[in-house]
Amino acid sequence: MRPDLHWQRLAPLVSLLILGAAGLALHRMLASVSYHALLAEVQAIPVGRALAALAFMLGSFAALSGYDWLALRYVRRELPWRFVMLVSFCSYAISNTVGFGALTGGSVRYRFYGPAGIDASDVARIALYNFICLSFGLLAVFVFATLAHPGLVAGFLRLPAPGLTILAYALLCAVGAIVAVAGLTGGSLRLSNRSVRLPRPIDVALPLVVSVVDICCAGACLYVLIGPEIPFAAFLSVYAVALLAGILSQVPGGFGTFEAVVLAGLHGSVAPGALAASLIAYRIIYYLVPLVLAAMLMAWREVAPHLQPVTATARQLAAAGRRLIPSVLGATMFVNGVVLLLSTATPGVPHRMHLIPSFVPLSLVEASSLLASLAGSALLIVARGVYRKLNGAYVLALLLCLAGSVFALLKGFDYEEASLLTAGAAALYASRRQFYRKTALLDAPFSTGTVVSIVAVVITVVWFTQFSYKHVEYADTLWWRFEYDAEASRSLRAVFGAGVVLLLIATARLLRPPPPRPALPTAGELDLAEGIVRAQSGVDANVVLMGDKHLLFPDSRDAFLMYGVRGTSWIALGDPVGPAGAMEELGWRFRELADAHGGRVAFYQTRPASLPAYLDMGLMPLKIGEYATVPLHEFSLEGSRRKGMRYILGHGEREGLQLEIIPRAAVPPRIGELGAISDAWLALKNTREKRFSLGAFAADYLAHFDVAVLRHRGRAVAFANLLTTGTRQQAAIDLMRHAADAPEDAMMFLLLRLILHFKTEGYEGFCLGVAPLSGMERHPLAPLWHRFGHLLYNRGEHFYNFHGLRAFKEKFDPVWEPRYLVTGRGLGPLLVLTDIAALIAGGIEGVLKK
Repeated sequence: MRPDLHWQRLAPLVSLLILGAAGLALHRMLASVSYHALLAEVQAIPVGRALAALAFMLGSFAALSGYDWLALRYVRRELPWRFVMLVSFCSYAISNTVGFGALTGGSVRYRFYGPAGIDASDVARIALYNFICLSFGLLAVFVFATLAHPGLVAGFLRLPAPGLTILAYALLCAVGAIVAVAGLTGGSLRLSNRSVRLPRPIDVALPLVVSVVDICCAGACLYVLIGPEIPFAAFLSVYAVALLAGILSQVPGGFGTFEAVVLAGLHGSVAPGALAASLIAYRIIYYLVPLVLAAMLMAWREVAPHLQPVTATARQLAAAGRRLIPSVLGATMFVNGVVLLLSTATPGVPHRMHLIPSFVPLSLVEASSLLASLAGSALLIVARGVYRKLNGAYVLALLLCLAGSVFALLKGFDYEEASLLTAGAAALYASRRQFYRKTALLDAPFSTGTVVSIVAVVITVVWFTQFSYKHVEYADTLWWRFEYDAEASRSLRAVFGAGVVLLLIATARLLRPPPPRPALPTAGELDLAEGIVRAQSGVDANVVLMGDKHLLFPDSRDAFLMYGVRGTSWIALGDPVGPAGAMEELGWRFRELADAHGGRVAFYQTRPASLPAYLDMGLMPLKIGEYATVPLHEFSLEGSRRKGMRYILGHGEREGLQLEIIPRAAVPPRIGELGAISDAWLALKNTREKRFSLGAFAADYLAHFDVAVLRHRGRAVAFANLLTTGTRQQAAIDLMRHAADAPEDAMMFLLLRLILHFKTEGYEGFCLGVAPLSGMERHPLAPLWHRFGHLLYNRGEHFYNFHGLRAFKEKFDPVWEPRYLVTGRGLGPLLVLTDIAALIAGGIEGVLKK
């Protein structure tokens, strides 16, 4: 198994181990606290403190929008402030709760910023900029808190005060030195023969101020709930360390890890029960409330365009936010499931439970408790389907939320949970148009991270059950007690029932037979694919007719996706081909097909317009070059810049060069003549046929196209097959080969004649293909892949003529459009690129031998 697959499976397990260690620490620190005492502490929090915490939460999220505003300013982009605030709020509301902020937050930002003209590389720079700002803010808060209260902070962290003070001063001096150097050197620093650009002092100070305000507001949200037991500055040092530990743990929301660090840091200064109650309230106010607001906001954005009057801003926000709805609602359904499970695992509110016998029969209370736990466990499973936009998952989630709200009321008058579930159902119903996929729910594979998250929830629920009823001595008779006050028995049965349901689902998935390996397309499938390609404006999908790629069709059979498999890499060539409505469905089905085989999914040479759909799948785009298209209505041989082209055409005609277009029906009888030219070209280049993303010389393949033949004094010396579609919008060439004795400028003559031919025929564009690695960013905050690509583009002429190919295509004044490889993170992109090269060359041997 490859290293990246090892890490993909290992990373979530490491997070689970960290969560387990944090849970063990929490268990020991709360050993003297009972559930009822903890509940009483939560209820004892004054309303004024809760409202103050809510105000600080809003202040923190307002400051968080400053990160995005500064980052946009840094990448020299400007967007309306209200738009930036909405993007920031939604991205942080989701990433704070779901975790993996760089992926989830970056995905949310691209969905909003992409339609506003900001590309994937700029979004990656914005995400990195925000992370750097937060890191410096945490560092600054820790330093100032340590200098303000060195003794207290040293006691909290169990470190010697003198050493901690020295470390704080050293860090402070380092930050001051950066600002001073930036100010004294005019924004650049000379190192050897290179000039390193430094940020201006204002570019260092502003992010630092915004970050400190954010952390102080977020910390104050928890501090006001705890009460002024300790100085605020000293508390911030513990809060900053806990926040950093939660981020590094990669546990969603830092759950467990954050609480364990805070409880350990403030142990002895604040009563464990009061501190635990404050942490629960903090989680609700700072995490749950923003997530619910984001879900409602996304649902509103779905409804807003249908209301009158609608402003242009509302339409823009709605269009950008619509793609977020499944992600937000998927997270919301998961949270709803956790809430239902925790509710059944803990005792009800005492004064409400006293009212239950007067209104609800015992049998209904018992059934509602068990059914609530089953609904909660089902929501954990269904949440993944909601995220994947499955229609069946939407219907089931809607029914579970409505049923769960009824169960919550019947088992204990838990109107808070009922309200949360009803709000989730309302948001689902308002967004029902987003759930259109027909795939069966259990056919959608579960990632390792999802499985581990569900296991973590089960462990947490079991822990809460034990914590809530640790004063009840276990006996076999507990299972069979059916009384109004037998809450421990009900919780025991409910948690067991939820565990059995999840175990049955896991067993059913494990016992399913493995899916069959895909086969190459039949002649009928190739005919169907050819008809679909003929209806498109783009011509690149014509390579499907090579028949060397597997095909995936939707149920409607009006679109297809072509892909190749090598090892564990499942690589789609280009975007799905066909109507826009089928493209996203095919992308998801291909992802699920690769997951079902345990493979690594990738989409090769995708267009910018398709990136939001791939981000929805949790994949990462990497720019691999730029695609050139010559706008034929603008192309002309007039002017001094075209003097060389005019000379090539004139000289070629004087030398007896002539262009002949052979219609596809007449190609088969000429295959022998064309084959001789192809064999000579392969021998001249000392290479062999390529495939996958390129066509190869094959009679069956060439028979699908018109072929341009270049004759020199009547003898064929070169040819190219012509890629077109029935829309006559674009044209391109695939194979372009010449004999060894062809005139020097024969291929340029052939290309120019074809461009002029298609312009005369009324085509809109002539495609020149991809210039690999061109247009890559070298900005210091650009992704590592971009900087590596830029380096290879400038220094890799020994391996490939990157500059020369780009310069050749530039002669025709084309329009450039980025092309991307979309795949997972880690080592995945490098391994996928290796497998792509092997697919094109016919194996690793072909890569090494040309």
